[in-house]
Order: sequence, then structure tokens, then C-alpha cells
Amino acid sequence: MYPHMEWDFAYISLVMVLMSVLVSYYAVKSIFRENPTDTIRSKVPQVSSSGLIEKPELCKHFSFNTRWNYRDTKRNKFRALIIIIGVIGCTALLVSAFGMYDGRNDLKELQFNQINLYEPKLVIDDESGEMEVDEMAEEVNSAKIMESAIEIESDSTKMSVTLLVLNHTDLITPTDYNWNRIRIADDEVSISQKIVDMLDVKIGDAVK
Repeated sequence: MYPHMEWDFAYISLVMVLMSVLVSYYAVKSIFRENPTDTIRSKVPQVSSSGLIEKPELCKHFSFNTRWNYRDTKRNKFRALIIIIGVIGCTALLVSAFGMYDGRNDLKELQFNQINLYEPKLVIDDESGEMEVDEMAEEVNSAKIMESAIEIESDSTKMSVTLLVLNHTDLITPTDYNWNRIRIADDEVSISQKIVDMLDVKIGDAVK
């Protein structure tokens, strides 16, 4: 995860906590000034003036529930605003949840059915000879790849990544943004978009 993304989540969490505290304080501050007996009594509704929708020539076109909700909203403007904000927030959470669900399924489909076309992976000791590796690959009907941790750097950043040598195998298929297969020549190296962003490099830059 990017460092600035971690700070973004921290800021969002802090804002949510502060908003919750402010709304809670506003809701209960008037109760602290009342007597216990007054707290449990029904509140007298506020008097509101007639609006445009309540004029006789317009009022007859609306149902009783519409007129009732309109008057209730005029009497309690802040409560109506909080309800609207709450509904918007809940809707945003639902949309985000369904989006994360679809994204997880799409990622699973991309990762395990289009990019990585193998199920198990055998890790062979570095001291094993080439003949032993060939015999093992032939025995399990698999392909040989090389994987190792390396350190790369650009003019601005240094980081540790995993180097993967595919050896022309079809069990791993590099793809682009549109899930289209890409070919990597023998004298070419492909790096992920995340590494590109973290190293702040582009096509033609040198990475060592």
C-alpha cells in the first residue's frame, strides 16, 4: 500500500470520528439543561409558516403524506438535513461494498484464471543441480521458472521487489490494463504499474 494512501485513510477516519462527536454533542447538549421530568415529555412541535407548496391552489395536487412530510421538514430542518446526509452516506457504503465485492471477484478471475494458470508451486532448494530440477519438472509435468528477491532503484527511490524469469512458459501470462496478453522479448523487462508509480519512472528511463 502506498504511504500517502495510509495517511488518506487516517484523515478520513479522523474526520468521521470528529463528525460523530459533533453530531452527538449537538443532539444531547440541550438535554443537559433540562430537568429529568422534562426530558421524557413529548416536545411541542415548532410553529412553521405556510410555504409555497401549502397554497390552496397547489396543495390539492399533493397527497396528505407529501404535505405532512413537507411541514415536518420545515419544523425540523436540521434533523431533515441529518437524515439526508445519513441516507447519502449509507447509499455510498452500499455502492462501495458492492464495488469491492465485484472487484474481488474480478481480481480472482484475472489472477487465477488468466494470469497464473497453475495451481501448486514447488520451491526447489538453491543447491539442487540442473539435472535434479529437470527430473522434478518432468515428473510433475510442470515448467521451470526462476524467482528471487532483488533491489532496484531509480534516481529518486530504492526498493526491494521480486524478480520472475518466465522461461517462455505458458503457465504465467502477463497482461495489460485491458487484460490483453503482452509479449516480453528476451532483451526486455516488464515491471508493474505500482512499481512504476513508486519509482516515478516512465518508458525510456533507466532502472538499475
